[in-house]
Amino acid sequence: MKTFYGEFRRKILSSAVCRSVEEGKQYVAGDPSGARNWKYYNSDYYYQSEAAISAVSKGIMDIAQRKGYDDFSIPDYKAKGLNEYYNFNTAFSNSFAVSEQYILNPDAVPPRNFQWFF
Repeated sequence: MKTFYGEFRRKILSSAVCRSVEEGKQYVAGDPSGARNWKYYNSDYYYQSEAAISAVSKGIMDIAQRKGYDDFSIPDYKAKGLNEYYNFNTAFSNSFAVSEQYILNPDAVPPRNFQWFF
């Protein structure tokens, strides 16, 4: 169940980041290829991914309770350093490369309707 839940969560975050990138392409003049250095952040994707993760988390906990899996718990992805699984901010701001840190506090909740492009 943990593997299923984790992959579902990773896919939610991956899709949110990909959609943010696609939306940001409209602000790029010229060729928006990977060779260009730009970032676009839309807090709508943060809130949508949080809502989806909350629904999936509730669902998996309900299943665990119904099946009697009392020892089941949602992994602490932040403590494990699994940025692709934690939240939109960590998935967006990849910490695999220190030079690519865009969000210093991944637990900070962005203002609603916030968009950022550079």
